[in-house]
Amino acid sequence: MLAPLVALSFWNIRNNQERILKTCIYGCIVAYAVQVVYNLQTMGFVSLSEALRDSYMPTETGYIAFVFGLFFVHCFYNDKRKLLLLGVLVFLSFKRINFVAIPAALLMTAFLGRFNFKRIALIAVGINGLLILLLHNFFMGNLDDFIIEKFNMSPNVLSMGRQTILSTVNDYLKDSAGLGIGLGKSVDLLSNSIQIEGINNLHSDLIKIYIEFGILVFCIWIYSLYRINATSKAGLALTIYLNLLFITDNVSVYFFVMIIFYYLSTINSTEKYV
Repeated sequence: MLAPLVALSFWNIRNNQERILKTCIYGCIVAYAVQVVYNLQTMGFVSLSEALRDSYMPTETGYIAFVFGLFFVHCFYNDKRKLLLLGVLVFLSFKRINFVAIPAALLMTAFLGRFNFKRIALIAVGINGLLILLLHNFFMGNLDDFIIEKFNMSPNVLSMGRQTILSTVNDYLKDSAGLGIGLGKSVDLLSNSIQIEGINNLHSDLIKIYIEFGILVFCIWIYSLYRINATSKAGLALTIYLNLLFITDNVSVYFFVMIIFYYLSTINSTEKYV
């Protein structure tokens, strides 16, 4: 999580912002196109309803979808000419969390933007505490009946196995009221509980930070995230968007996503941190 910030400190981002931004956007488009061409050789198209249910599309990619989301939020406040192109790319890259996180970030910014940014950081800590409780109830199965009724599928299928993954750390939540269980311990717990190759992360940065470092560090982390990055409406929207991704994904380990986030939040910042 810190490596992208360190790398960004050596980048003179205050100069040629428009050129750098265009290079990043079109570079991502080229990388995305290459991945899609590869996918189309082995995957078939499905209906939209099947795609939403199974989170599967041949045009779906990995973390680049989140980069497109960051660019969309930035351009919503700074360059609406690019919104149509980025909107198409967000849809085609097909991360379901994007369809919720982007409009939610814009709507929440419209509401929270009236508050002082220091107060917003405190509000964010409270909201994220509620999100921890919500996630806890989710992987405990307390929301199963509601989810089955509304979506006609099991929570584990809907979340692509995240309920099973998150349930492995349930017994350790109480330990996080103090200093947590320790850096990297959640990975060990997951590896010992789920013997499936490739499953080595909790797919929720919120739970990961809370479990490993405890409630105090968790609160400081959320407060600092907003206090440093959310110093303008665009910066606030970018931070909320990233925060929402933290609910269902381990975005903090995606170097390219994080460096783009830090870059965009810095050029939208009213204060000089980098």
